[in-house]
Amino acid sequence: MVRLWSILCLTVFIGGMHPVVESSAQYFMMQSELVGELTPDFTLNTINRDNINFSDFRDGQKAIVFFWATWCPHCHAELVSLKNQRETLEKRGIKVVLVNLGESRKQVAKFVSKKQIELEVFLDEEGVLEDAYQIIGLPTFYFINEEGVITASRHRLPEDVDTLLTRN
Repeated sequence: MVRLWSILCLTVFIGGMHPVVESSAQYFMMQSELVGELTPDFTLNTINRDNINFSDFRDGQKAIVFFWATWCPHCHAELVSLKNQRETLEKRGIKVVLVNLGESRKQVAKFVSKKQIELEVFLDEEGVLEDAYQIIGLPTFYFINEEGVITASRHRLPEDVDTLLTRN
């Protein structure tokens, strides 16, 4: 959690030095070492249920795993995009998995209700997945194929989701 806050503070500091920079230019992505590897499995509580296993939840489907937080403005924009594309993605056999980092069930439930997000939200209240998934900033997306292999990672939801999910 300390690493995530350090990166956030550094990003705010650097961003503050260049006020003319467009917000879309503030996204950067270092290639994750996890690409090509089996996705780390986890069991977490969700807003509505306890002890849900990711692999069981994914059930052999392709998946987009989205790491986010309520305090992150770029996460809000990406949540709107996921919310708008949810049905289309699900019809194509792509499971959307939201993982909130570091916030309480009550805080996340209030936010999700207010924003009318009808997706299952896993709660990593202690930030245990930050290291396992090499999270260096939010938002972060991981794209996982049917075999459970991570095919790509991004900080924005790209238009070529299907292409990313079919990479090996």
